[in-house]
Amino acid sequence: MTSHGMTGNNKDFLAIIGISLMFCIIGIVGIVGNTLIICFILMDRKMRRSVTNLFIMNLAISDLLIMLFGVPETVQFILNRGWLLGDIMCKIERYVLVVSLYSSVITAVAVCVERYDINIMNYMGELISLNRILTIECVLMIK
Repeated sequence: MTSHGMTGNNKDFLAIIGISLMFCIIGIVGIVGNTLIICFILMDRKMRRSVTNLFIMNLAISDLLIMLFGVPETVQFILNRGWLLGDIMCKIERYVLVVSLYSSVITAVAVCVERYDINIMNYMGELISLNRILTIECVLMIK
């Protein structure tokens, strides 16, 4: 034992428990919050008509998948257990995480473009509408 009454192993164990607990709380809050956003948008017809709300729902779906697939993997990594779920699940998990991360970033860019176009359109009128359509199409094609 050290002079403080704890060995290095005990400190490491407490750190692992604390970080794992933090990731569990983040995961639960993320899963509940994103599920609520998805449900609210799907239940309200008026909200489903808004392009911005559909982008937000897409972000919520991406974030939900990251919470479901990424947080357990991170906790497992912190516990230093190695991969326990086999080769096929490893490939599925990697694919879902990468697609979700790219989808999240591209959707955030699309929201920015849409918001920018709406703000500029107030000042420039109909000149932006063709550019807006082309920009959103390009973003969706990349996705």
